[in-house]
Amino acid sequence: MMPKPKPSPEPRILRGHEASVQAVSFLGSSGSSNNGEPPLLVTGDADGHVKLWDLGACRPRISWMPQQYSAPSLCMAPPTLSSMKGVLSLHALEQGRQLLTQLRGGTISLWDMGEYGGQPRPVRSWATGSFHFCKVSVGGNVSATASATPQQHHQQRLLLAPTAESEQFQLWDMRDGTRPAHTFAPSEPENRGLCMCLRLVLPTTSVGEGDGAGGGAAAGEGFALAVYEDGSLCGWDLRRCCTSFTSSSCSSSSSRSGSTAAFSVKLTEKETPVALDIGPSGNRGILGAAGCELVLFDLELAQHRCTKNKSLSLKHPGVGAVVVRSDEKLFATGGWDHRVRIFRWQDGAPLAVLRGHSESVNSLAFSSDMSTLVSVGKDARVASWEGLYPPTIPPP
Repeated sequence: MMPKPKPSPEPRILRGHEASVQAVSFLGSSGSSNNGEPPLLVTGDADGHVKLWDLGACRPRISWMPQQYSAPSLCMAPPTLSSMKGVLSLHALEQGRQLLTQLRGGTISLWDMGEYGGQPRPVRSWATGSFHFCKVSVGGNVSATASATPQQHHQQRLLLAPTAESEQFQLWDMRDGTRPAHTFAPSEPENRGLCMCLRLVLPTTSVGEGDGAGGGAAAGEGFALAVYEDGSLCGWDLRRCCTSFTSSSCSSSSSRSGSTAAFSVKLTEKETPVALDIGPSGNRGILGAAGCELVLFDLELAQHRCTKNKSLSLKHPGVGAVVVRSDEKLFATGGWDHRVRIFRWQDGAPLAVLRGHSESVNSLAFSSDMSTLVSVGKDARVASWEGLYPPTIPPP
């Protein structure tokens, strides 16, 4: 029997943006790494402003515009300032000590955030040449701990990014950034359409540690996943593409292209994909689209296999964001109908409908302790939902 969705609790609304908020990420984690301070939140909007929030005080600590820092462009024609400035995505690295920003005009910048939300300092910036809305994906499945192997630390510095050719994408090593290490292109690109979503799936543990990545990426492996406008998901085995992937470097001094995808499967037939997330174990994913279909799919990456599990039918079309909680008990969607919805990860059962926005929801993020969900939207609001289905209590 499907559980009845809970009534919507009241969120905390953070106000400070004047334009559509398009990206959100938690910077750092709760607890000792922040000297007991609450985690910081970072958001980015369509006008190019990035804000670092103090969630205790509900106000911004720092605000800056990444496009004011520029680097030599790899594009044939550098984009104008007006087309560059919108923030597409934000990614916390090194337990919040660094931040990656992606702008609408294809510029990606790496920032040193100092100690607990200090003044950002630009480290490196490079241009991808991409002008469409596909977001970058960083190597986030490997925990940044002192016990991580040199190979795991290296893999955390890998990045998938769209290119000027809308059906292609590239693998970058963020320690270099002068040129990509590999360029990926699907077979029959004229039939695929735009590259809509990217996900870099990396091993979660070393050999012999627990269950590893389960049915997902085995230790020492990595996969680049791309969802295209025609509804197909293609996966590339990085060991076949980048010969030094399993070593301590993935040199960009000899940029390569080509290689055939290890697998390709059609996940949706009629609807344009918009949002993608993969569970931390790497064995399951969720795809949101412009229509009313929400697709759950299973991954067996070591066997180069992807299988559509089930489709969930929504009442209203348009899913702009999806995110899986790190314990893989819940996932959340942000809709064009202004609602945030919570589902059970195991079977896709709906659990709650959250009302805190007056326009489309653009991005979502769970805190590292899984106690808080933050949504941002076209209405310039940042909504913080606290205490939803605590991880210590199984969802209904």
